[in-house]
Amino acid sequence: MSLQNLLGIGQLKEHPRDAAEIGRLLAAAQRGLADARVATISPETRFEAAYRAIAQVGLAALMAHGYDKRIPGAIPAPGRRA
Repeated sequence: MSLQNLLGIGQLKEHPRDAAEIGRLLAAAQRGLADARVATISPETRFEAAYRAIAQVGLAALMAHGYDKRIPGAIPAPGRRA
């Protein structure tokens, strides 16, 4: 399914490209990956940090193409509400 199709069915919305916002998402993802590498925290917490980082990178990619998620419960960008 294309991004245009997802836009058409309401799973995405158009979103102005914002380099600062994308940069914050990528920085948050890098911090999450660093947290996921910490051997002294639980495996579950490490997995959650890595999963969140993946979601943040995916959202950054969508935003770089002018889209944002509209899915309830989606992981919000830093400083934003879902």
